[in-house]
Amino acid sequence: MEQQNEEKPEQPGKAIPKKVEPLTVSELFTLGRKPAEDLVYLLFWIGMIGVLYNAFVFGKYISVTFTLMNTLSSDFYETSTTGGKHILFGFVAGAIGFCVLFVLWKVCCELLLLIFKSLQKYIGSSY
Repeated sequence: MEQQNEEKPEQPGKAIPKKVEPLTVSELFTLGRKPAEDLVYLLFWIGMIGVLYNAFVFGKYISVTFTLMNTLSSDFYETSTTGGKHILFGFVAGAIGFCVLFVLWKVCCELLLLIFKSLQKYIGSSY
């Protein structure tokens, strides 16, 4: 017999993503109630806030550090140089920093999930 609530993929070989239920505060502070996948999923999205913040700070740092130098000249060879923020360069550096940090954070979370799954399998096989 087939269960009526089970979703079937439209195309063979394509898996339907698992629906993640939101965590409540009481469930977050109890141990052993949620599977490791849900906790790593939550950790990933919380870490994305840090990735966005660090990419923004990096882009702003690059924007301020590498300034544009505008030289103004007048009739009697008097020149003055003014510095300005290089906003486009800072935006591109921030976007590149975001991509690099995103990949590193994704790899860390995937490795953490792999460790948790292998520990679950190891503990399950020892009983």
